[in-house]
Amino acid sequence: MSPKKSCWATSEKLASEASGAVHKVVVTLTDEQLAAAEGWRSARGIPERSEALGELIRLGLLSEISRVYRLA
Repeated sequence: MSPKKSCWATSEKLASEASGAVHKVVVTLTDEQLAAAEGWRSARGIPERSEALGELIRLGLLSEISRVYRLA
């Protein structure tokens, strides 16, 4: 069984060119989750881990929204 995963947003905001603000978030991942994310990042040539994790979150949310609203 995987250890419990958790995440929380800190109070720190970072500047962003695209949306005005970026929130620094701490996420706990299992070894398998991190390896999968790193493999995905590497295969797509994404230089920064945070950029890859943000993109994976975006894609997951789009997929879930699409499923819930039966858009796919």
